[in-house]
Amino acid sequence: MKEEALSSLSLYHDGLWECKNGAVSFSITSDASNGVTQVKRSVPYTTSVTTPTNEQEPLVEVITMLNNDDITRRSCHLQQSCIDIDSVDASYSLDSTKSTSSLPASLSFVDPQQISFLIENVLATNEEERVKCFLLYGTTENEEDTTKLMRVVVAHEQKMIRKKVVITTAEQQPKLNQCEMTLMGLTLGPWLGDLIIRDTTAIATAFKKRKKQTRPKTGFGSSVTASSSTAAARSNFAEWQVGVQKAAISFVWDFDVQFKQTVTLGKSLGTQTSVNWPLSFFGTIYNKQRRRTTTTNKPSILSIDSGIYTAFLFESVYIKAPKWLSFTTKSKQTKKPPLMTEFAVFTKEENDSPAADDIIDLKQQLGSNEYTTTSREGDTTCCSLMTRLYNSQGRLQQGCTGFFTRSDLNTKQPINNNLNL
Repeated sequence: MKEEALSSLSLYHDGLWECKNGAVSFSITSDASNGVTQVKRSVPYTTSVTTPTNEQEPLVEVITMLNNDDITRRSCHLQQSCIDIDSVDASYSLDSTKSTSSLPASLSFVDPQQISFLIENVLATNEEERVKCFLLYGTTENEEDTTKLMRVVVAHEQKMIRKKVVITTAEQQPKLNQCEMTLMGLTLGPWLGDLIIRDTTAIATAFKKRKKQTRPKTGFGSSVTASSSTAAARSNFAEWQVGVQKAAISFVWDFDVQFKQTVTLGKSLGTQTSVNWPLSFFGTIYNKQRRRTTTTNKPSILSIDSGIYTAFLFESVYIKAPKWLSFTTKSKQTKKPPLMTEFAVFTKEENDSPAADDIIDLKQQLGSNEYTTTSREGDTTCCSLMTRLYNSQGRLQQGCTGFFTRSDLNTKQPINNNLNL
């Protein structure tokens, strides 16, 4: 399993990537009604990625801003970053508290010294494109054990130079292109697909028991200290239990400010999703950028707030993350609930057949008033999903990736906007 994870990272990510349009970043305030604030777009940049050949080596990125040649080197050690890798398409996510993993201020528009915890999500959308999402948390002044979501950074990168020869079956698979998603597009039908689950619970439990059992001072070997046991637990890169589970995701919008997301889980093979998985999300929509001052350089970002979680929908991405992280449990009476992050990218498998265009032309000529989408007949809208579930102690419990397709509603049936369902 380790070899597969390292191989997928190397074959796909190794090389030079370019963000032609720059990264989009924004913040939120304690007042949810303000929506997103400080929306900024960085200058274009390139990043040279060097993937590790073994679990002891770091994942290294050298970011070069194209306006002033500002160069920043980032590195993330696989053993210390709780990395989760999908060996099928090379998508990965990780977290880090190390300053060596920080983003440059010219890209995130925040002082790296203010960031105490970083969550990085990287989704591969096709053979040459990937989308990155950074959740940057900083420690609050009132509580040292609580970190606040200070900044969100989203970057669309394209491959420029390959360092390794990649043998793919792209000729047999249709290319997926990113597509802009709206609230209406989310609610047009349930999203059906599979979740690939990588669970670390059993591994953590095994090392917790091993920590209590130390070798005797007599006989072969030396006694195992608590620190060495903890280091050994952290070194279990890619030693997770894998499972596949059917899932359906539904979005409901009341055409005003109320929004609901529900997840229905089905049959599974192997490891199942944890009982701590949040299966519903109910929030209020805020969009401060409906003002006339909105420019094309600053995309309109929908902010959906539920109190504990906040979600964002703009362009082709959907992000959901906790507003605060508070994991330390000094006493059993102050046990914190598990938390999960979610990152999704929407793509479309286009149908280039002439018949698809003919159907659209016919509907326009007939002047049909039926509720239809702007997609051509035969187009398939897809969603690539990535989640990270943390337990109450702040350790990664499960990492999941999934691929979903939208099962469009029958146009003769009314759209369900009942949030009580």
